[in-house]
This record gives sequence, structure tokens and C-alpha cells, in this order.
Amino acid sequence: MRINSFKNGLVLIGLIFMLTISGCKNKKADINSNDKNENKVAEDSNANSKQADYLSDFEFAFDTLKTYYPFFDVNKKLNDVDFLSMHDEFKSWISECKNDDEFFDTMDEILSYANNGHTNMVPIEEGNFFHTIYFDSTYNPELKRISETYEKPLVKERYKIVSDYKLENDAHEGSGEKETSNVIAKDYVDGRIAYIKVKEMRIKRDKDIEVLNKYLDKIKNYDALIIDIQGNPGGDSTYWQDYLIPKITNRPLTQNVYSFMKKGKIFEDIFELYGYEDVTEDVMEELDFPEVTSEIAKKFDKYSFEAITVEPSEKSINFDGNIYLLVDRDVFSSAEALASFAKETGFATLVGEKTGGDGIGTDPYQVDLPKTGYVMRFPKELGITERGVIDELEKTTPDIKIISNEENINEDSKKKVLEIEDENAEKYMNKAS
Repeated sequence: MRINSFKNGLVLIGLIFMLTISGCKNKKADINSNDKNENKVAEDSNANSKQADYLSDFEFAFDTLKTYYPFFDVNKKLNDVDFLSMHDEFKSWISECKNDDEFFDTMDEILSYANNGHTNMVPIEEGNFFHTIYFDSTYNPELKRISETYEKPLVKERYKIVSDYKLENDAHEGSGEKETSNVIAKDYVDGRIAYIKVKEMRIKRDKDIEVLNKYLDKIKNYDALIIDIQGNPGGDSTYWQDYLIPKITNRPLTQNVYSFMKKGKIFEDIFELYGYEDVTEDVMEELDFPEVTSEIAKKFDKYSFEAITVEPSEKSINFDGNIYLLVDRDVFSSAEALASFAKETGFATLVGEKTGGDGIGTDPYQVDLPKTGYVMRFPKELGITERGVIDELEKTTPDIKIISNEENINEDSKKKVLEIEDENAEKYMNKAS
């Protein structure tokens, strides 16, 4: 169990620290023992104060998750982890923390037991990023509030929030090299099977669009198109909703999804913004979800329905050939949203492994811990497909499963597409003759 190994690690660090201190005695220390004792009292008082802060912030974080976190039941089913029952064990870890770094790392380790990629402590180096991307979200009070979290004095100091970060970041992102390396566009089979690889769903994508437009405009009459998102951790769903699919599809596509949330003060404006309604017995009966889904969803307080519609753009290539989406276990977040959308709407045939999940919903929520100023991030919605599948529980299963290892999954997936297309070509030739 990771619990035991982590606790032992903390104990070992403590022993090394104690041994180091015990070896530092000298005559000067003995002469100044009175001064040292006075300093020690002050140090002990400061240490006790810090530990009280750590424990207070732990309880705040734990209570916040207990009230709002959507995936406790999913975690039990998938990983046999009862997060809430581990409170006392987690608390004992926090009681051993001696400084801020240990507290942050221990809290992050605790959150890892949620087994969710959106649940973590926000690293110091990411604070300015989140503050910036949500800063102009005047249309969305939920996102604006996240940005304002980083403007609180303690959080601002902790994360070193700077006013000129946005300009510096824009200049860095505009260098071009990083942008173009995000996509690959080339023929897999000359003149017949097109291939594009998207590594991340980036917010800044002008260079990506330039590369992809130039290639996609040339392949609109090909037999097949491979869209490879294996290994894609996500990013911004508008990458595929506003650009990629509209550039390719020849017809409107719609996916219906449901989001379930737990009620609480911090989510009140979200319920109003997205038109959430009460979860009742009548509602659950009308939705008629599979039993495993209903057992979990009925414990929530609010739900909403959304139709995600994507239409061909004016510059769409109106691709009429076969489209394949390559997926694997590392496809997550907004990349997972694309996988789910493609399967539910029939936009593409999915090839590869089951995905990583957690793609239905809006941006993860963020709250600051009052005593330390660290920020915790966690998802707020239980996302369910029109078929009644909990996305985080079932993930997205490919239409064509590839049994392979991590090193070969990509090549094996592409070879499978080639095999299918060769069979299609042979059938066409036989029919024509």
C-alpha cells in the first residue's frame, strides 16, 4: 500500500533530521546554552503555530472535498479506495510536516489518492498561468473568481503573481517553435491515407492552424484520415470544437451530455449560470440511466443537460472519407471530450486503448487554503453521456481495441487502420470488376 511506504518515508526523513541535529553539539553551543534555550522556545512556538496552520488547512481542504467532490464513489468502484475513510491516516501525515514544502508535497500525495488527474495542489510555477487565462473571463463569474483567488494577498505572495506575466507569456508563446512542434501533418500512405497528430489541445493555436489548414486543404479527396491524439493530456476543448472538427466534418454533429453536482455556497452562481435543476426521484426515473449510473447520480443535488453541437465551418474540407481517431490510456480531459464526442456522434472510428476519462464538464474548481495560501484544484461535475455512461467511470472504449504495449500502441494502431483501408480498397476493386 502506498500509505505505509509514504509514512515510512516521512519517518525516515525525520530520523535523518534528528541524527543530523544530534551531531552538531559543540563547546560554543554549551557556553551559549541559555541563549539557545530561549531561541528554542521561540522556534518551538513558531513550529507549533505552523503545524496548527497545516492541520487547519488540511481540515478545510478535506471538508471542501467532502462537500463538493464528485468522484468518491467512482474511486471506490475503479480503485477500491475509500478516500473519506482515510481522514485520520491523512491527518497523521500532516502532523509530521515541519515546513511549507513538506506540507505542500504531503497534501499533493493525499490528493493523489483521489486517482484523478484534475485533483491536485496547484504548483507554484502554474499560479500565474491560471491567474492569466481566467483574468478576462468577465462573461463567466466562475472562472473570474478563480483568477481573483490569485489576487488575495496571501495567495498572491505565495504564487508570486506578477502583473506583467501576461505580456511575457504571450511573447514566449509567440516564438513559434513550441507551437509548430505540437502538430504533425503528413501522408501515412501517399495520396490515400492522411495523418495528423495533435499532442495537446492548446489555447494558443495560430501556428497549429496554419500547419493543419495547409495540409487538410490538400487531402480533402483522400480515402481516409487518421487523427492521432494518443498521449494527448487535454487542454482547451475549443481546439476541436471551434477549429479541428468544423474544418473537417461534412455534416452537423451533436452530443447530448449531463452534468451532476453537489450543492453548496461556492457553486450557487454556477447553478444559475448553467441552468441546473434539482435531482429528484422523478428526474432519475425519467432519465432512465443504467443501474450503476443511477446509484451514483441519485446522490447528487443538481443536474444540467447540454447539447454540444459542432457544424462545418465555411472553410471546411467536407471530408467524405473514413475518419479514424487514435486513442489510448493517456487521453484525458479535453482530449477525452473529443474521444467521447467522436464516438457518440459517429464522427470517427476510435482505434486503440480505453481512454483516461474525465472529459465531460467545465474547468476544475480552485480554492485557496486560508492559512498557507496554497491553492487546491478539483473537478466539480459528474459527467454522463446520453447513453447514461459516467465518463470518469467507464472512460471511452474504442470501436477497435488494440492489444499492445506502451511502446508499440501507436504503430500498431496505425497499422490496423491501414489493414482496414486495404480491405476496403480490395472490396471496392472486386465490386468494380
